[in-house]
Amino acid sequence: MSKEYLSMFIDETREHLQAWSDGLMEMERAGDLATIANVFRAAHTIKGMAMTMGFARMSDITRHAEHLLEDLRQQRIAVSPTVISALLHALDMLEILVDAVADSGEEPPALTMSQTLQELANALAPELAVASSPDASAAASPADGEFPGPETVAVLRTVIDSGRLIYRIRLGFTKDCLMPMARFAQWLQRIDQDDVLYVHPDASVLEAGQYAGDIMVLLASTEDRAIVESVLAEISELVVHSITEWTDALQPDALSPTAPPLQATATVDPSPGGDSHRPMNGQSEQWQQKRGSTIRVDTQKLDQLMSLVSELVIDKTRLERIQSDIRHSGLSETVEHLSALSGQLQELIMSTRLVPLQTVFSRFPRMMRDTAQQLGKLLDFIIEGEATELDRAVVEQIGDPIMHMLRNALDHGLEPPAERIADGKLPTGRIVLRAFASGNHVFIEVEDDGKGLDLQRIVARAMDRGLVDRHSALSDPQIQQLLFAPGFTTTDTVSDLSGRGVGLDVVKIKIESLSGKIDIHSELGKGTRFTVRLPMTLAIMAGLLVRIGDNPYLIPVNSIAETAVLKTTQAVNGREAVTWRGRVVHVIRARPLFAESGQGTERHIVFLTRGERVTGLVVDELLSQSEVVVKSLDNRLTAIPYFSGATILGDGEVALIVDPNAFVE
Repeated sequence: MSKEYLSMFIDETREHLQAWSDGLMEMERAGDLATIANVFRAAHTIKGMAMTMGFARMSDITRHAEHLLEDLRQQRIAVSPTVISALLHALDMLEILVDAVADSGEEPPALTMSQTLQELANALAPELAVASSPDASAAASPADGEFPGPETVAVLRTVIDSGRLIYRIRLGFTKDCLMPMARFAQWLQRIDQDDVLYVHPDASVLEAGQYAGDIMVLLASTEDRAIVESVLAEISELVVHSITEWTDALQPDALSPTAPPLQATATVDPSPGGDSHRPMNGQSEQWQQKRGSTIRVDTQKLDQLMSLVSELVIDKTRLERIQSDIRHSGLSETVEHLSALSGQLQELIMSTRLVPLQTVFSRFPRMMRDTAQQLGKLLDFIIEGEATELDRAVVEQIGDPIMHMLRNALDHGLEPPAERIADGKLPTGRIVLRAFASGNHVFIEVEDDGKGLDLQRIVARAMDRGLVDRHSALSDPQIQQLLFAPGFTTTDTVSDLSGRGVGLDVVKIKIESLSGKIDIHSELGKGTRFTVRLPMTLAIMAGLLVRIGDNPYLIPVNSIAETAVLKTTQAVNGREAVTWRGRVVHVIRARPLFAESGQGTERHIVFLTRGERVTGLVVDELLSQSEVVVKSLDNRLTAIPYFSGATILGDGEVALIVDPNAFVE
């Protein structure tokens, strides 16, 4: 099996599994039956892809799930916790199978699926469960299938009345086709399955996988016949016997695969020299271009491209300096044009690194549902701003911190239903996961309407653990920051969710490693809001270029509160300090710390902030502010605590990027 096809199968299957999960969560939350179509489409697509790749276990699970979803679509059964749980457990089993395929390229033979399949069958009415059994499907034959009754005919007429076209498509397969049903499934993946109004033989025969005869499909479409034909032509070993457009009265007995076309407006020529395998007008070419508008690209290639663009920017800057020295008119125009092009290219490449937070947020509804049930709490979980874009490198690492904050809000923030009712609240608690962009930063908020933070209890617990002195007078923000102390917890009992002292301290460390910060706002009895601020991208950064000794260094602008000329200092508790905005701030002299030599005096101070903490870093000279491309440090340098990366300046010189967190600590 081709590694390329296997990789595509895994990626696309995971996308459809996520759509499956999202649809079920929406279905359970809002009772919206319209989402059933999305879940059904995801299951049907996974089944077709699994059949094509030869993964029988995935195909079997999705086939049983599809039976259940079909009965939901037809409203033969109602949405219930039993039905949702059965479909979620089928989803879990599919995720296990996909992970196994990703690791080994094969489905695990020892995995038992009987419980999952039985749960799906039990969610159906007993007589429907029997009808959908594999044995019954295998025993069926084309001759046993019933043609559409009056209800289906009425639907067909309604479709025509709405202005859409109905195509009667008769398909077959080449004699040397080894997997005819896989080829048929490939075609179904490329169209909207909701447009398939009728198939003969029925699904039970086709899903058995042994049928190799002709298939008749009634397809609703707004496209002309050439476009429908061009999609079919893409599938190898699939033979199109005829495509007929119907415009008038349809009779049930006319839907047989052997029935002649009714009022045909156009028929495809099945001969080798006919046009059945190529587009017939410009419209189909436009459609082909639309279908090819997106491709999958390995993220390592994007990183390499970003690196090459940064090198181009450096060379462009060097050319600008050369041009300023020799002042050649022809070179001046070329350099100016190159500068504009490189700027556009850099902006374009930067945009490819941005991905929507939906890729992370989409995993949380299921987790919150299961956790709420485990805790016996009623939850209304709302996601806002999931389309907000953030650097891919940040998105890949922000999932765990958000998960910790959400579980903290659900476990510690929301009260049990009885307690909420006693406090005059609705029994169902509300947690909002919100994202929005502001300037060059993205803000992520986790807000609940629970009991809020009990500051007195936090202080008492901190005193018991020796984190604060019993005579200390702490402000509310300082008390709230105690929640981020390593090992701190306000829970007396240890559970799977809390009480182990691991959580918010890890959240803070991870966020700060991403050049972000986290704040808390809480009101007792009304709720708590955690706010995370992150740079929109880690690949490019606004920095203040300073000179320390004889070398340049870069300080991230988002950590700078102010710069000033260094005047007099004073000794406070044995450390050098200055007075800044009415408060005493300790200072650190960078030149001896970095073992830098050089002439001149240390004349400037840069005030670095992290939350409420402020530290002054003394430097020799403030040079300029600019946006730079961030380079990671060699493994041998990562142990040095004062630097987070490096960058190449316009003149080719390397400048280390200062890590403000190391000094504020």
